[in-house]
Amino acid sequence: MEPLHVALEPFDVENWPLSKLRDLQEERLRIGLVLERAACSSLYAGRWPRLRARGGRRLVQALPFTSAADLLEVQSGRRLRRLAVAPVHLWLSSASAGERKWIPFGAQDLLRTMGLTVRLSRLLGLGAGEVLLMVTPPAPLFQNGLPYFWAQGDRWQGDLHLEVIAGSMVMAEHNNWPEFAVRRQPALLVARPSDALTLAPRFAGAIGVPEARPREAFRRLRLGLFYGEPLDPVRAELEEAYGLEAFGCYASVEYPYYACECPAHQGLHVWLDLALPEVIVGGRGRPEAVFLDEAPVGTEGELAVTTFAQALPMVRYRTGDCVRVVGTDPCACGCTHPRIQVLGRV
Repeated sequence: MEPLHVALEPFDVENWPLSKLRDLQEERLRIGLVLERAACSSLYAGRWPRLRARGGRRLVQALPFTSAADLLEVQSGRRLRRLAVAPVHLWLSSASAGERKWIPFGAQDLLRTMGLTVRLSRLLGLGAGEVLLMVTPPAPLFQNGLPYFWAQGDRWQGDLHLEVIAGSMVMAEHNNWPEFAVRRQPALLVARPSDALTLAPRFAGAIGVPEARPREAFRRLRLGLFYGEPLDPVRAELEEAYGLEAFGCYASVEYPYYACECPAHQGLHVWLDLALPEVIVGGRGRPEAVFLDEAPVGTEGELAVTTFAQALPMVRYRTGDCVRVVGTDPCACGCTHPRIQVLGRV
């Protein structure tokens, strides 16, 4: 079955009104046959009722939720070979404890992730020719691909001619990439907060002054994008140590779309053109959910997402993360996509 036939990144989509973004979601669900394609996957086959209408937003809410346990059950059995519904170009893993989840990515999924990095470059205010340092945890995680997605995204859709340096926490003490990064003088650091703190003495040692702070080594560093862990408890420490403005972001291998802070720092923007997010607000018994773009400010609950992916659409996937709705009105930065705060695991 054919994947989406719509533009991957419509012009100025960050600033579209909510009504237009909802129409785009309907278009991507219906024209992209997201639910119909998902129904062919072993993750959903046998769990869903027969679809009697072309899938839109409201039909999504008539379907059951999907969980990590469902995914692991399919992954560990014979049904794995029927998990993907399009040719797979890359398998990437989660960083969760216990058995790791593996998600297939098709060609269009990779292109969409590359396009998203161009959006992040705009959101963060990167300039032409600037250098990015991306520090990743040990493979094989989704974040390991980010340096290559970002470099290819700029080449494919961007025009900033960015330079990307990929560093790894694997044997960081016995590799010269920290010294090389200092010589290249990046403007943006992308890392987990704990990794950035761990590397601080290493960067100081790169200039031969063990007691120095990283900000003395990185004279051009002005931005930090931090993922994978809570940022707020160490935000001030990172900003002081590195002399940068810290931005939080949220993503997972099941939801690889990097909800991100903007310069207004009023929550993480969740991109409505890339997924259909819901907040589960029901208590005991049958869980109930409200679309994120329709949720009142202050609503708290578990985040569930429906993605428009090519190889494996995740439909009403429960992320296991509790969020608070910060705002659904246009942000001070001009972006119209809703904003959330991640509160922690459910």
